[in-house]
Amino acid sequence: MQAPHLQVARLESIEFHFLNFFWVILAGVAFGLTARLFIQAVRFFQNLGKKEGLKAGLNQGLRPMAGGLILLFLFQIKFLVDFEGLSLPMIQNAMQAKVSWVQPLIKGLLTALSVGSGFKGGEFIPLVVMGTTLGSALSALLPVSLQILSALGFSAIFSAASKTPVAGSILAIELFGSHIAPYAFVVCFVSHWVCGRNNIYSP
Repeated sequence: MQAPHLQVARLESIEFHFLNFFWVILAGVAFGLTARLFIQAVRFFQNLGKKEGLKAGLNQGLRPMAGGLILLFLFQIKFLVDFEGLSLPMIQNAMQAKVSWVQPLIKGLLTALSVGSGFKGGEFIPLVVMGTTLGSALSALLPVSLQILSALGFSAIFSAASKTPVAGSILAIELFGSHIAPYAFVVCFVSHWVCGRNNIYSP
């Protein structure tokens, strides 16, 4: 079975206003804090089985199994089915209409549980989902278009969590067009700074 490809629409034109950079900076703060919370959640789940007081503790082999069983149980809940796997439709939906704050929260917690229990790799798409849905939700508060905020979130949270603001900015430009470049560099570097020193690949 072939894995589905991610397809996003390019932003053909973007209006630039000086005040918009202020709102984009605020969005970058929100993206950076979200990346920071995600990293902390991953560390929490990583350390959960190592704490003293647990009878035997969960070793490296049992922790992924325990995490997998918990995820298997959670995905039996009808509401959580959309969050299973890559959740690619959530990206496209978020760029077309405002979504709930619940979406990035749930996707982040489920991904943190998965990664934190030992399932390494594959963080990119879940972080992209978190960023796009958070950007979409932020459009209800910030006077910037839904498409721009969703596109900025697409790259900002991953670039903050992985400490790659330049790569994140270039990714946004490649996917959404050169028009987004000024906003992309601002939001990626702000989110990178707000996220702090830790990243998803640090031990």
